[in-house]
Amino acid sequence: MFAQFPLPNCYPLLRLANGKHSLYLDYYLNGKRKYEFLKLYTHRRPKDETQKQHNGETLEMAKRIRNKREAEMASSVHGIELPRHINTDLLPYYEKFVEEYPKKDKRLAST
Repeated sequence: MFAQFPLPNCYPLLRLANGKHSLYLDYYLNGKRKYEFLKLYTHRRPKDETQKQHNGETLEMAKRIRNKREAEMASSVHGIELPRHINTDLLPYYEKFVEEYPKKDKRLAST
């Protein structure tokens, strides 16, 4: 994937004394190098299946955080606003949906 903005890199290189790696993002923003420590830790040498599973889940979470930061960087470079979660109540939204339901049979919308 080609991009015109610096992509954050996820490095599990920071070794801790307790035998784990600390995950962090390393990226350039406005010409300055930034580090974002994720407070996520993996086992350096997993000994059993649970530690391997923990490492996999932790790396998946780090990838999600990295993807989110990439989207934020891309949107800021291209001037696009990311959709934000809007605090709306479900009941008024649903009632409005039923009232404006485009099909003739409203029973389909209310089930």
